[in-house]
Amino acid sequence: MFGSTGYFSQGSVFASGALEASVSPQLTLTGTLTQSHSTIDDLPGTTIVLSRTRTDVSGAVAWTLRPGFAFFGSVGRTISQHDANAASVVLSGGISFAFDAWKPVAKK
Repeated sequence: MFGSTGYFSQGSVFASGALEASVSPQLTLTGTLTQSHSTIDDLPGTTIVLSRTRTDVSGAVAWTLRPGFAFFGSVGRTISQHDANAASVVLSGGISFAFDAWKPVAKK
């Protein structure tokens, strides 16, 4: 279980939480819920009216091929009021890899 909260200086606060489960040694599933809220009102005369609060949900999967090498993907969407700022579908994916830093051989 993970969580995060924060504040952006332009006038936004957010909170998020995630649950993660290792289904097998190679497969990990993650679900997230995020909510953000604008602390300032839209300027008078603004033509696009956006909701001050937005809630998003997403799910992700990671498959570890071998230590230090994994594939991942996620899908998410806005579940609160849909306006011009809402995400109807968000898809992402990629490859993650790690390697050991080069270490010089000691001279004899």
